[in-house]
Amino acid sequence: MRDVTKVLLRTTGVAVLYLLASPLYALLGLRRLQRSFRGARLVRSGFVDCPHCGLRNPLDVLSTCHRCGITEFGSRLFCSNCRQVTRWFDCARCRATIKVL
Repeated sequence: MRDVTKVLLRTTGVAVLYLLASPLYALLGLRRLQRSFRGARLVRSGFVDCPHCGLRNPLDVLSTCHRCGITEFGSRLFCSNCRQVTRWFDCARCRATIKVL
């Protein structure tokens, strides 16, 4: 009988902890969704403005992958060879790092 009570209390305790943590997980999920929408908006526009010099950097140019080193025409944010998704690239004018996602 004690084993059943022990299992029941443990299960109830874990359920209460998950219930208390659910608002935090909801906020983290909303933040991730907002970041995904921002990234999709940037990719659809095709340009990213440099926060330092203001130059509009196109995303569809000849670029080199940071991981495998292959150079190809296409998106600066995705390598078709190694499937690397890049979160940053250098500005064409001032060479400052532009964080995208």
